[in-house]
Amino acid sequence: MAQRNRPVAGRIGGRASRRGDGRIRIIGGKWKGRKLDVPDRPGLRPTMDRVRETLFSWLGPDIVDRRVLDLFAGTGALSFEALSRGAASATLVEQDRGAAGVLRAAATRLGGNCRVHVASAPRWVRRQREWPWDLVFVDPPFGTRLGAETLALLRGRNVLVYFEEGDAGTHGAPDSDTDLPGWETLRESRAGACRFRLLRPAGSGADWLRLRGAATIAPQRV
Repeated sequence: MAQRNRPVAGRIGGRASRRGDGRIRIIGGKWKGRKLDVPDRPGLRPTMDRVRETLFSWLGPDIVDRRVLDLFAGTGALSFEALSRGAASATLVEQDRGAAGVLRAAATRLGGNCRVHVASAPRWVRRQREWPWDLVFVDPPFGTRLGAETLALLRGRNVLVYFEEGDAGTHGAPDSDTDLPGWETLRESRAGACRFRLLRPAGSGADWLRLRGAATIAPQRV
């Protein structure tokens, strides 16, 4: 099962961000309009267009030259969007071998600085001794505790995190604790059955993000 597979109820607003031809489009940057194949996996849903638009509006030009890590890569929509907008590199971790093969094909076709690993995301994070990444995408299957488990492993890292989860009530309970102990929420929004946040470890020096020109990062709810 692909790591970003979700039940139908977990799709944002009841609709996947997926085109009828089984592909999704990159919405900004040098690859704007280019399409990514969506593997035929039950429940696989890429991050929809308006969520990506919000996230990359938060990040703005600060995404340029950043090294991103996508721990539940699925279709790779977040990573390829980041590369399209100027990220220096992307490392994608996907448990499903078939989905990982589609990711590798996309990386070859687009020509981005991208590496794909077939592994369980929490297990892969535990194995890392060096940490070159600036931004981590954590978008696990809805209705699991994989997100909370992964965030716990990232708390000691000097990194910003995009975290997406199912809202309370959609699956009987939220996928993580509302307050996310040890994390500071910089931006937050919702779309349908999805809640998504931009986080940094509380008290960390992960301060490269200007958030639309602000001199320092200030927590803000949007």
